[in-house]
Amino acid sequence: MKSIYLDWNVFQDLFQTRRGQEFNSAIQSVKRKYKTPFSCAHMRDLSRCRNEEYVQKDLAKTQRVSDGYCVGLSHNNENVLIERVPIELVFDAVKKDSTIADQSVASFLLFDEYEVDIDKLSPDNIVVL
Repeated sequence: MKSIYLDWNVFQDLFQTRRGQEFNSAIQSVKRKYKTPFSCAHMRDLSRCRNEEYVQKDLAKTQRVSDGYCVGLSHNNENVLIERVPIELVFDAVKKDSTIADQSVASFLLFDEYEVDIDKLSPDNIVVL
């Protein structure tokens, strides 16, 4: 299944319905065909909040949007991996050590690596920065 990475601001747009219900419905529709993972960077942003009730609500909402999928780098920082991970595990790790969001996610989460044949990817699915 393909994935779409949503910026933390997009997650917040969804949670607060800032772009309207039509936007939220569009994201729900997209989720039928794509994974929408969260990341350690998302958890770092949330860990800055001191309102525990707000944090717990955002974690639950992020879990629903992402279906528990987390995106990160492999141990060798060469592959992007997307795996289901308990969101609380990632949040707690990032909260204890804010530098984790800058590290390979595999340095504290065990993701299996797998080969991807880039030649089979559509040019529309490759972003060159």
